[in-house]
Amino acid sequence: MNRTSVDGRRSASRSVCFFAIMLLMCLLAVPALAIQPIQPGQEHTSKLSKSFIAPELEVQPDLEPTTNLAGAATMKPGVAAFMQRQGGSWEMRWDRRSDRPNLIQGSGIALIPGSGNTLAAATLGLSPSAAIEMPTVEALLRKFISENHDLLQTAGMDFRLNEANSVPYGEGREHWFIQFDQYQDGVRVDGANLFFRISHGNIVQFGSNRVTTVAISVKPATNRKSAFANAWKELGFPTGTVVADTVEAGELLVLPVDPLGQQPGESYAGMDGNGYAHRLAWRFVFRVNDDHRSSRSQRVRRRGREWWHLPDHEYRRRSGQADAICVGQQRHDQDH
Repeated sequence: MNRTSVDGRRSASRSVCFFAIMLLMCLLAVPALAIQPIQPGQEHTSKLSKSFIAPELEVQPDLEPTTNLAGAATMKPGVAAFMQRQGGSWEMRWDRRSDRPNLIQGSGIALIPGSGNTLAAATLGLSPSAAIEMPTVEALLRKFISENHDLLQTAGMDFRLNEANSVPYGEGREHWFIQFDQYQDGVRVDGANLFFRISHGNIVQFGSNRVTTVAISVKPATNRKSAFANAWKELGFPTGTVVADTVEAGELLVLPVDPLGQQPGESYAGMDGNGYAHRLAWRFVFRVNDDHRSSRSQRVRRRGREWWHLPDHEYRRRSGQADAICVGQQRHDQDH
């Protein structure tokens, strides 16, 4: 979550709580989750009366050892065709969860004019003095994605330029980082993207993160207003708590999750290509008013289960056919 600037003249004794909450539209029961304690020495102040975590939301790629791309030509889909088209020397890390390349890097593929290639601006229909702009780079990368759909396994998928995370840098705009986010029927898949790094005019790195086929419906069972009301009730704030500022008013998201309920950091134990499942969620990010209290994080036993006050982690509470997910973080004025 981006830090929000505050007036430095505020008293350092005041604090503001940040929360992002997600209401998941889950129609099927989910595995019980292990409750993870905070580490010794960590202290937090929270207005949450109930705290819990969802390890399956922390699902990350499960990477095979780095391999030479030429040696993997007969082992991975699309690799042989890519090497035939591009040649050069490349290495790759493969994500078993998605059964797709997580990172490919190597000798480079000329994309835009730069000191690393002999391309001329005229090949792009530009004058020699014209600056390379984002629409040109986006169009060229979309062509690259289409030509390499067998390697990236993107056929039929919707990818949209993430303008905030796509930037040129360096003298002459020869260096770029470009990110395309995955969407499903107009809904963004959180943390799923294709990425490209361009150096001296050449693609030197590209890959995918948590990209896979989405099989769930993206029609929410609850509208934005009702979702927020339900999640607010689940959070159990004390009387007098109000929203002081709304950072995100509610975004519908598809969330990649671990289908096996494994703990973060565990090696993926399933079949290649089946390592990401999905849930639909509303996400809200907001600040609540200060409660002027300070207390240590502590373990509380309720109904035979242990809960922890963990405002810097993701929390989960089972609630009938829906799950309320909260990502909370408290900031102190002096931290800004």
